[in-house]
Amino acid sequence: MKKNANNDDTRFNELFENCKMDLLYYHDFENEIGLSCSVRVTGQEIVVSSSLGGEKIILRGKGIRGHYNLKYPQGDGNATLHRFTDGKFLEGQWSWGGARGLWIIWLG
Repeated sequence: MKKNANNDDTRFNELFENCKMDLLYYHDFENEIGLSCSVRVTGQEIVVSSSLGGEKIILRGKGIRGHYNLKYPQGDGNATLHRFTDGKFLEGQWSWGGARGLWIIWLG
């Protein structure tokens, strides 16, 4: 496992700028496949940034060892994301504005 100068696991200090995100809905909405997004992981914090329907979406969260709880600060949304060591994707569940579903982010 790679370590940085502070002897931290470098997997927890990463920026992925060219990610693809799939949003899968439990409701009668059409799934959204291949949305562009970025992911920044710094220590125990994670930030996911994307654009949905022309609106900038930023979810922020905290976690430990690849397991994160995120909030959508501009509304009532929340989500989870999980990643295995050296995994190429994050996956989890989300709920926002009365809708809910699953999501996966392919790290770019």
